[in-house]
Amino acid sequence: MTLYRRYSDIGSLISEVLGHEFARILREHTAEPADGPPDPRQARSRLVDTVLNVVRAFHADPLMHQVLQAEPEILMPYLVNRFGSTQQIAVTLLAHRLDAGYRDGSIRRGSIAVQAHTIVLTAQAFIVSAAASGPVPVSRLLVELGSMLDAYLSPRVSEIDGAGVAANGSGPVAGDGGCAGDRAAPDLTPNA
Repeated sequence: MTLYRRYSDIGSLISEVLGHEFARILREHTAEPADGPPDPRQARSRLVDTVLNVVRAFHADPLMHQVLQAEPEILMPYLVNRFGSTQQIAVTLLAHRLDAGYRDGSIRRGSIAVQAHTIVLTAQAFIVSAAASGPVPVSRLLVELGSMLDAYLSPRVSEIDGAGVAANGSGPVAGDGGCAGDRAAPDLTPNA
């Protein structure tokens, strides 16, 4: 099969190559070590570090760098119209991490779908727009991203019991965007 039969245009080919590369980055930087001891940190700390590692990996990736420098418009459909397969993979990975944070009490309860999508949208802004920050080094931006995500995910004081652990209440959370039914990890995206 030739490239012409498989892809309708060069944009389709480039999109598939980018999708494979970006999925590889996500797999490599989100995988839990299979042969080591479990990470003793709370799920929130692990999630924030994972997001920061993924953002750093995208900044270091030569293909992403080339796309952002030469052909940033290739990314526009995924930034303004719809999530691509890589973003959906990220939402799924985050949903499992959020669920772990709900279980260990380190993450504020809410809508898994809304929280996962919010984190992806925030992280991708730090990936594609960091160069626009001018003289502010990416390393400083990432420190702020980590602080922002940690604060966003932290349980509210009213959710923490006397032992310093988030209460495991259930039911709708005010302002969850109508996605109260998507708290369990298997139901990852809101119906739209």
